[in-house]
Amino acid sequence: MPTAARPPAAFWLILVAYLLLALGYAVVTPTWQSPDEPAHFNYVRHVWETRSLPVLQPGDYPADLLEELKRLKWPADRPVDAIRYESHQPPLFYLFAAPIYGLAQALGASLRGTVIAVRLVSVALGSVVLYVAWRVGRLSLPESSTVVLAAVGLVAFLPMHLAITAAVNNDSLAELTLLLLLWLCLARVVGYVPQRRFIVLGALLVATALLTKTTIYVAAIALPAAAEGIAWWRRHRFGLTPALAVLAGIYLGALLLSGWWFVRNTAVYGSGDYFGWQRHDSIVVGQLTSRDYLAQVGLARGLREGLATVFQSFWGIFGWMGAPYPYEVYWVLYTLAALAAVGLILYAIGRWGWPRPQFWLLGLVIACAVAGVALYNLKFVQFQGRYLFSALTPITLFAALGLREVWARQHERVLLALSTGLVAALAAYGLVVIQRHL
Repeated sequence: MPTAARPPAAFWLILVAYLLLALGYAVVTPTWQSPDEPAHFNYVRHVWETRSLPVLQPGDYPADLLEELKRLKWPADRPVDAIRYESHQPPLFYLFAAPIYGLAQALGASLRGTVIAVRLVSVALGSVVLYVAWRVGRLSLPESSTVVLAAVGLVAFLPMHLAITAAVNNDSLAELTLLLLLWLCLARVVGYVPQRRFIVLGALLVATALLTKTTIYVAAIALPAAAEGIAWWRRHRFGLTPALAVLAGIYLGALLLSGWWFVRNTAVYGSGDYFGWQRHDSIVVGQLTSRDYLAQVGLARGLREGLATVFQSFWGIFGWMGAPYPYEVYWVLYTLAALAAVGLILYAIGRWGWPRPQFWLLGLVIACAVAGVALYNLKFVQFQGRYLFSALTPITLFAALGLREVWARQHERVLLALSTGLVAALAAYGLVVIQRHL
């Protein structure tokens, strides 16, 4: 990896503020009041207590119990042991988190204390995300440290991202893994990483992605191919055989490291069910399907409500999508997003030869995340902006670049700092929303 300059003092201030806010979210958010948290926690508990991986079984998605507990706001005296529908997830996060669960139990922690302890695993991973986001930003926009810092600040303080990062789930590890792979691929594109190192590190990171979360599979597989193609193009020569040899080394190496997981899935779920998706879809009976939803509201209304909910929940609808900000807040955020989009268009128009090669990789990660959300919603109604967080750093880099373009250049530092400060204030207000409504 390239040895760029160390992050400036402002980065460390952002990191400290992130840790304080993330700790606040981890402590203030009531137990189980984060999407899917009981199922993720039960996975961690199973790994520690049985020293084995769970198998998704019929009955692991008790739809009536879930609806009742959500309606009652997850009372502390109601057990959640039956909620196990995340048992098909790749195992890496849960293997990391299980010793923390075991340590909390050994110290005599209550259930609430154990949940918070496991939440802090995600918080710690989120702090590493910020550092890698800085590195990715410096490779993408080496001429503008101000924009990069603003982007890192948006990653750190986005309220819903804080809420998800301060919960028990595999999202933070998935985001970090894909971001590390993006960093490697950017370094390859700009010529910092030689071929052999690219193959070895690429295989390791793709394997890590395959063992972490299925939602990042497409991006993890596409990034090395795109990076190798761009790297050859930048050298004004392209040979199909050498490029295929590099990619074969990465993908075969990744399969050697992670293939056991897919073999295991076919053994427990049946031939062809490499990811456990067929078993998952067969047991989540009662979840609202997109077909039924559109039959009720129509295509036009469904698209309008879906896009609005994705945008609002990207910023913050807490709990199980039951604790939104006041609606006026979202109009401010619509305005901020519109300014960023206009600025990005102006940036593109004003520069010949745009986009630069690095931007193609950033755009690829965003495209994969958007496609994943769209495809998921073709099956089930899941209007949740958190599914875009695997591409959060590319999104914030483009957003900060767009905001910089609409500000007067001589005041860009102050205005970008104000934008970041606005999001940080919104994150602090999110703690109040959680306390009031969850």
